[in-house]
Amino acid sequence: MSRDFAPAERYYSNKQSGDNLWLHNISFHYEGQTKPMYTDEEQAIRLRYPNLAVAMCSKFLPLYRSIPEPDREKVLSELEKRQVKLQEAFDKGATEFYSCDVPETMKDWFMGKLDPSFYYAEVNDQLYFDWLIKEIGGKDNGSVSGSADDRPGNTTEPGV
Repeated sequence: MSRDFAPAERYYSNKQSGDNLWLHNISFHYEGQTKPMYTDEEQAIRLRYPNLAVAMCSKFLPLYRSIPEPDREKVLSELEKRQVKLQEAFDKGATEFYSCDVPETMKDWFMGKLDPSFYYAEVNDQLYFDWLIKEIGGKDNGSVSGSADDRPGNTTEPGV
């Protein structure tokens, strides 16, 4: 069995694909019907904020919906810029990454360290989602058990 990708690994694999692989809209074919994973509207939103959509994966659209409409564009544009800054620091190596001017919680999430037993991405991503909701004042969509202060080691390192 293999574990899920941490956000840093999602970012890196998407970058290496040269094709925004993680932004493709997968279609499912079942009982003679083909349905896309995302509606046209959802896909357009994902393409508007590609770095957040790739890094946050299944938590991006719930985050989008949690931000009140008048503030949504401003908040997401700022989060997208911060995500790009983090990714650029990641590309430069560990020293740049760990000294990057973004919150420690964001760095820990990106490396898959918010979940003390990271195997599946859901808990790590949910803990980050909950932290973001508190930070930006969005609607709380519930939480999972665990603490952002439980930070285990991880084998993924910046600058790969």
